[in-house]
Amino acid sequence: MLSACRSATGQVTGDGIAGLTRAFFYAGTPSVVATLWDLADEPARRLLPAFYREWLAGRDKATAQRDAQLALLAALRRGEVKVETPLGEVVLPEHPALWDGLVLMGEP
Repeated sequence: MLSACRSATGQVTGDGIAGLTRAFFYAGTPSVVATLWDLADEPARRLLPAFYREWLAGRDKATAQRDAQLALLAALRRGEVKVETPLGEVVLPEHPALWDGLVLMGEP
């Protein structure tokens, strides 16, 4: 799990994307979950533990990722994901930028 912002991105070369994930594949890692863009803290705080709960419960990584994203999307739709700002509490929208930033690369 590379939850740092934009860990699935990098320079596009003739043989693919030369980024941080490539180093893990060269080192023998069969799969990597990484981020496509900057993840907001509150959605990430919900998404990553949900992924691990699903995965440790015996689901494959692809299913665990999907289930975690669907759970976060449902919480966003119900208005349960909120952040404190100087102007008060803000309910986050169900925008894909908040729940769809993780990608599984490699073996599911």
